[in-house]
Amino acid sequence: MLPVRAFYMDIQSWALEEPQRWARWAAPCPIPPADLRGFGARRRRINERTADRVRQRQPLLPALVAHVEEHYSGRRVLFEAVRQAGPVEADELAGFARTVATGRCAAVVPRRPAGR
Repeated sequence: MLPVRAFYMDIQSWALEEPQRWARWAAPCPIPPADLRGFGARRRRINERTADRVRQRQPLLPALVAHVEEHYSGRRVLFEAVRQAGPVEADELAGFARTVATGRCAAVVPRRPAGR
């Protein structure tokens, strides 16, 4: 409701500045001020809940960062190995097998254990 009220107020202020262009569009806002009563309290409760969720999850952040960095560094090593491998080789790269088709890397898939 606030964006609608703000839009109506914008048009009214524009009508004061440029009446020839905006006066015909100026109209009273259909949302009465009484409908916005209590909006500040609702907004504060929303902000309190958001801050509470952040406080609950904050201690888990170092574990998440460590996991993401480990995953990223592993994938980066694999990517560099694939980039440096020759076009007709079938190598095992960091636990992955590189399959080659038509001179390009067609797929890099997890290596299967022997016997399967």
